[in-house]
Amino acid sequence: MDTLKKTFTWGEPKFCQKVSVAYMKRCTVGDINSFFMLFFDNFSSLLAILAEMIFITKIVTEFKPMSMPVGVGAYSTATVQDYYDANAFNVWAKVCPGIAVALLVGNLWYAWMAWKLAGKEGRMDVTALPYGINTPAGFLTVFMVQLSIMFHPLVNPRASAISPTDFADNAWKGACAANFIGGLFEVSGIWLGGIMRENIPRAALFAPVCGVGFVWLGYNPLIDVMREPIVGMIPLFLTFSSFFAQGGKGIYSNKLPMALIMMLVGTILWWCGLARHDTEKRELNEPPAMGLLVDEAWAKYVGKNSMQPFSCLGFNMMESKFVAIAFPIALASFIETIENVEMAALKGDSYNVKEAMLADGLGTMLGACFGSVIPTTVYIGHVRHKAAGAGWLYSVLNAIAFFVLLMSGLMAPLFYAIDPYSVGCILIAVGLMIVQSAMEASASRHYPCLMIGIMFLVSDMLYFDHFDETVRVATRSIGRMKGVMNMAPGGGIMCSLVVTAFLCDVIDSRYGRASFWAFFAACLSFIGAMHGANYIYPDGRMITVMGTDDADYWTTDLGEITLSLPVTATHAQFQFSRETGELDAYGFITPYAWSYAINEGAKGFQDIFRCPPWERDWGHASGAAPPKCMTCGDFPEKFEGADALGIPRGWGWAGQDPAHTTVASDFTFGGTTYGKQPAFDAHAKVQKTPYNEGWRFAVAYLMLFIICLVHYVVIKFKGEAWGIEVVMDNGYAPGTGPTEEEPAKKVETASV
Repeated sequence: MDTLKKTFTWGEPKFCQKVSVAYMKRCTVGDINSFFMLFFDNFSSLLAILAEMIFITKIVTEFKPMSMPVGVGAYSTATVQDYYDANAFNVWAKVCPGIAVALLVGNLWYAWMAWKLAGKEGRMDVTALPYGINTPAGFLTVFMVQLSIMFHPLVNPRASAISPTDFADNAWKGACAANFIGGLFEVSGIWLGGIMRENIPRAALFAPVCGVGFVWLGYNPLIDVMREPIVGMIPLFLTFSSFFAQGGKGIYSNKLPMALIMMLVGTILWWCGLARHDTEKRELNEPPAMGLLVDEAWAKYVGKNSMQPFSCLGFNMMESKFVAIAFPIALASFIETIENVEMAALKGDSYNVKEAMLADGLGTMLGACFGSVIPTTVYIGHVRHKAAGAGWLYSVLNAIAFFVLLMSGLMAPLFYAIDPYSVGCILIAVGLMIVQSAMEASASRHYPCLMIGIMFLVSDMLYFDHFDETVRVATRSIGRMKGVMNMAPGGGIMCSLVVTAFLCDVIDSRYGRASFWAFFAACLSFIGAMHGANYIYPDGRMITVMGTDDADYWTTDLGEITLSLPVTATHAQFQFSRETGELDAYGFITPYAWSYAINEGAKGFQDIFRCPPWERDWGHASGAAPPKCMTCGDFPEKFEGADALGIPRGWGWAGQDPAHTTVASDFTFGGTTYGKQPAFDAHAKVQKTPYNEGWRFAVAYLMLFIICLVHYVVIKFKGEAWGIEVVMDNGYAPGTGPTEEEPAKKVETASV
């Protein structure tokens, strides 16, 4: 009854709680330091997400040279550069202003929440919750929404006569609509916050955000630092001497803004030309070229605000799968909000989780209405800002700074002017503080479960790196890849939460609740929300990202919400008419018999665009037989007899500089004429047996459900006699229980 009461009441502090005027007048040096930390924390995440948002145009245009025409019809002279620039302009002039609105509203709202909490409790040491973009959700939006829209036949410049501006606008507006729907999902779930906090083991509640902190905020930036030690090691040293030494207070005066100092040190070293390597996303190792990028960004984007309030929601570009994608993104946001509010409560600042979720959801929706495609949320790192002695001002300063930078276009040149390594060190500090706080708040017996939860997020990164830049399989271990692809879909967020909760209850002998988690996991696996390694829709369409010249048969876009059934694939995803709702009469997928066992050839290579060296046959570049795969040489002439054999035209490998370029017709480039490539043997290297994995996990979890029920019944009647203790403390670490009066640990033997 108490749980239901908490669920359907607003909670404390009240929405109209009187603020503390005395607290509002309080400003500290900690606010300045925390401002720089929060600013560069958000900045580094934005830097990475915006880089990917600009980069995906190259994927759609198949990594052709920037000066090469790729359009068709009326836009046949439009080049890769034209489409790339149109998308980049939208990112800086349309997306960034929308993000500015979301960050302004959210940061000011969180400052107001701090004023109210100070007024309610009469304290002057309240620290506002940090607010920022949802980093994992940002990457999911780029690759699972925007990229999917760009590949749509009506948007893809290689398939339709579409202008660069319309190409960029369709992808942007469709992503705005998906972001708006995600915000709606988050707002609708505010009444579940209290129930989840009280009924999920602490280690499980913290596992997803802890995993994000460890992998994407800690490990990923550390990899960059290790790539450039001369630039990155000094900021890394300052990270630990400033934010972890002396119990988290650091050895330097709290009057020094160490986050700013770290950024200045790293940026100076970077501009001295001490970075050795370049990357595929931006220029990093040649100061003259870096300077040209800054100048170009200044000229192109500063003062170029093209925000389109309330006219940027492209629901006409929405498909059911985008709603299915938006839901787990919102669910992940929803969970992270609960987790971060819970972490703040551990440090003495007990905010109203319902209001935090309302602020996150409305902030996301309002940002979408103004052009943002990235969800916003309670940001990770309250523990660090609390340790620095910050109050509310740092949140307001963050709002103002990003509003000015993102609205004015200054974000673009700043993006190219600040080194990514020192900014990454700030992320490392925040990420490791999250891990530290999660472990301090969880019972030590649940550490193994927490580590399992983190491993799902590690798999997200590992799976991402199993592909090359053209999004084709590039791995030395197909077996390991197939394992991580079952862990990584949806960023691994739901698996990290549910599997960790299940294992915590197994450790505590709470088999009744463990059976619930097993059944819940079975349901989520069946619909693709967990272990969503599903390649086939129920109607037989294969879930892939398709280009015009080639296809990604090992799609990285796993995790769509769909019934996972043991069915065979008959059609490619693009062979579906949005107008008629029907599949094409001709199925692109080679017919095959369903089989539980998957045996797909030597070493598991089943990529039509690649074969291992021992199978390459350069002799098939000409003659009577088609090549085994599309990397077996340069074929200047069409394969003789292909028409008679009914082999489709228009598939081929250019075999010239640059590599990784496919051509569908004769073309002239750089004074050289290249011919259409001969058709490949479609039966040689195509993935012969696409399959779904989610249903197998559903079966496995249902088996665990039955096993847990048996254990529950046995312990219910025999547990006391056998000396089996059922631990009921929900995994609170000693001294971190719900209240001082209520013991954190309770042991029972007759119930769960």
